[in-house]
Amino acid sequence: MRILRGLGSRALPCGCLVGLYETYANETVAIVDATGANCKDRLHRVDSSLDAHVMDFPAQPPKTRPTMSR
Repeated sequence: MRILRGLGSRALPCGCLVGLYETYANETVAIVDATGANCKDRLHRVDSSLDAHVMDFPAQPPKTRPTMSR
């Protein structure tokens, strides 16, 4: 999976930080960027993907085109 751009992030109640990303395949994925100090959830590992729908992230990214900076 190749990440095109970041769309946002959210702190979970357990203290983990999850980012929402758009891939080159036009999919939206949620990835754990940092784990909370007291998180007990085994699925919350850095760089692991989570179900974006469970966390109330939008199902599709905004309909904008990425810009190139040179």
